[in-house]
Amino acid sequence: MGPRAPHRNAGKFEDARQRFSDAYDIAIEINLALAQEEILRGIGHLERQLGNYDAARRRYAESLRDANLINNRHGRADVLRSLGHVAADTGYLSEACAALAEACGIYESIGVPLADRVRAEMRAVGCPRPSNL
Repeated sequence: MGPRAPHRNAGKFEDARQRFSDAYDIAIEINLALAQEEILRGIGHLERQLGNYDAARRRYAESLRDANLINNRHGRADVLRSLGHVAADTGYLSEACAALAEACGIYESIGVPLADRVRAEMRAVGCPRPSNL
C-alpha cells in the first residue's frame, strides 16, 4: 500500500469534507446512529485519500466507537479494515495485520463475502498467514 501522494482533486475534497460535516450534523439532529457511524467512516476515507493519516485514524476511531455502541458488526469490520489500511500506509505492519485479521474474522462470522479480499490485502501488505485464516 504505502503513503499516498496528495490527491489531484484536493480542492473538491474540501467541498466533500463540508458536505460530510453537514450530513453528520443532520444525522445527530435526527438521531440516526448508523448514519453517524457511516459518515465518520466516510470522512476517514476522505482524509486517507488526502494523506491525512492522523485525521483518518481519528475519524475511524470515532466510527469504530459508534459501530460498537450500536452493535454494528459489519460496520466494525469495515472500520477495522480501514484502520488496517491506514496502519499499512504508515508502516505499522503489526497494527495493520491485527486490524485486518480481526476484520476478516468478523466478515466470516457474519457471512459477508469480503474475507477472501481481506486475506489478499493481508498478503499484499506482508502479514504472516495466521493458522486460522
